[in-house]
Amino acid sequence: MRSRHLVLSSNKRAWKSDTPILFLGNWCFQNDKKKILSSLDAIVAEPYGLSKKDKDRDFIKAKEIEEKLLEQLTLVLNEYHSTNFEKRYWQILLGHWLRRYINVMLNRKNTLEQCLKKYNVSMVSLFTDDNYELATDNTISALWAFNDDQWNNVLYKKLFKYLDINIPINFIPRDDKSSFAFKGLKYPKTSYKKMLSYIKIIISKLLTIFSKKSDGFIIESFMGLKNELGLQLRLGQLPQIWRTESFELSKTYNSKHRNILRKNINIAFSDNSDEFIYDMLFQLMPICFIEGYQELNQNVMELKWPKNPRFIFTCNSFDTDELFKAWTAMKVINGSKYIVGQHGANYGTYSYMNPSVEEVTADSFLTWGWEDGLIQHKPMFITKKINLKEKEYDSHGRLLFIQDMLYHRADTWDRNAEHEIYFNQQKIFYNNLSIKPKESVTLRLHSSYILRNPNEKKLWLDHDKSVYVDNGNSPIEELIKKSRIVVFSYDSTGMLEILSKNIPVIAFWENQLDCIRESAKIYYESLHKAKIIHFSPESAAEQINDIWEDIESWWESHEVQNARKLFCNNYAKRSNKPVNDLSKYLLEKI
Repeated sequence: MRSRHLVLSSNKRAWKSDTPILFLGNWCFQNDKKKILSSLDAIVAEPYGLSKKDKDRDFIKAKEIEEKLLEQLTLVLNEYHSTNFEKRYWQILLGHWLRRYINVMLNRKNTLEQCLKKYNVSMVSLFTDDNYELATDNTISALWAFNDDQWNNVLYKKLFKYLDINIPINFIPRDDKSSFAFKGLKYPKTSYKKMLSYIKIIISKLLTIFSKKSDGFIIESFMGLKNELGLQLRLGQLPQIWRTESFELSKTYNSKHRNILRKNINIAFSDNSDEFIYDMLFQLMPICFIEGYQELNQNVMELKWPKNPRFIFTCNSFDTDELFKAWTAMKVINGSKYIVGQHGANYGTYSYMNPSVEEVTADSFLTWGWEDGLIQHKPMFITKKINLKEKEYDSHGRLLFIQDMLYHRADTWDRNAEHEIYFNQQKIFYNNLSIKPKESVTLRLHSSYILRNPNEKKLWLDHDKSVYVDNGNSPIEELIKKSRIVVFSYDSTGMLEILSKNIPVIAFWENQLDCIRESAKIYYESLHKAKIIHFSPESAAEQINDIWEDIESWWESHEVQNARKLFCNNYAKRSNKPVNDLSKYLLEKI
């Protein structure tokens, strides 16, 4: 086997044009992967962890590590911060970050070890890591850092040292001397949306004056403003529009304190190769949980939110909203009921989110119809608002083809390689459409595509300059109204919502039901038999071609409607009076 120079970055300063190259993964490329590989003596390493066997094994391992670390972190952080909180408090506060941290560490280590085992690596290019700290300010910054070239380069450099890998390193000075800094997500807004946002802020501040200490607290409910205000009225309280205030930490990374914290972690290793996960835990833990913890809680104390809320209800604030998590964790300790509503797909169906952090930490988790073994599960209905009436579509309209986004590199397997496979499947589907449906395609990108690499709009236009691309900013309900059928190339929230509204829909993916829980497979199989779900892009395209001129006859058939109803009764249930039903449940709960 030829020896090759290992490259881990898309920064071309790390590449050697006069030496055979081994790229560690697809993240090393922008939009020009084929061009680069054809111009260099280069190959891409086999991606790690894509098989069901690998995913299952790593999922089990990650869960075991998570449980051990949560127990230890509860003890260590309580001692460090002079607190006495139970595990649930710390899991609410940092559970989502911890789960991703474990996944990331397993992925990076296994990716590197697999590469070095399969290929003959003569040298590796790494950027210098002087004065570069891997710990970010908060959870959202960490999430985006996992995608960052430089951040991953520094992590890999530490892994090389930790694993004692005896390969010559070509050190390259960094372009940027600073650590990763997340600048926030900035999506384009119309003047109307900007004005509406300002009005909401003003109204929110005015209404706060009239709030009571014991009011139920509702934030990021996804119900829509009208329904959310109506819900509060039914609960007997003056409606509020709660929002999280932004804040910045003044505290910085303290290596001395973090080294002390590491020494206090006491875990017996079942596998010595896992030890690096514990050793590096405090090198990566966000500042808001260590140095900035007191500052975070000071900001919590200054919030104008209810002091003793009867309950706390959210569908989305539980992950990256540090103020909400710190406030909620404290209120839960003091007796407030914590209720989380399902906000999208994969809950109750996806094998590798079983259970989610929010399901475990909530007093009640309101599902869209299912239950799966946790006492917290409360079968309800879709609480997320979609501004569509049942069957609101155009039987002579377009084909709306909705794309998934490239996910963060925060799983145990190679997300970038998986997404390349996914993108190629979409092109196969598009290429296999007959002339009329192909000419009617509206290609809906996820709005975050502008923040991702590669740029999917460019990839699509390179494939077919005539395809009509929506950038992800148009109101989705308006696009659906103009379409005769909606196609999803993944298992999505939108598919659940549209099925519940009885709008013609087709979905396809190639891993069949490998990632679906056993309890959910019977319902997915019913959709497959009805030709709503397909396990190849060719099959989905063939179905579109067959029914294009008369989609309604297929959609309204007995088999299709029975499969749709069976599935929706379990995973996409609707309520005719959602505000009434939800208020009734909340009043019973509190």
